[in-house]
Amino acid sequence: VGTYIWVLEFVPEQYRIYYNMWSSLLWVIGYVILVCVSYFIHNWHYIFLACSFSRLCDHHPIVLLPDSPRYLMSIGEVEAARRVLIMYSKLAKQSIDLSNVHLVIGESA
Repeated sequence: VGTYIWVLEFVPEQYRIYYNMWSSLLWVIGYVILVCVSYFIHNWHYIFLACSFSRLCDHHPIVLLPDSPRYLMSIGEVEAARRVLIMYSKLAKQSIDLSNVHLVIGESA
């Protein structure tokens, strides 16, 4: 579910199906790696330990990526959402002018 939410928040709509497809394919690759590890390591305790160490690298998005602007708006952090939008516009090498944009909480269009 977590990967789907990240894709929903950050990937443009026309590319979401491809990103979700690739993230699902990674599960299959993980199962193949597990079979290869099990071929060389026969004790299930060590297999579990090897797989646990490989999962340590999965936590980098939690530390490196900021919260989504949608989430920040939902908890009332308007200025933080504005900073994240500016950061993503710089990352995409696009200029964005938020001086005339009013981020509003709780109103629908």
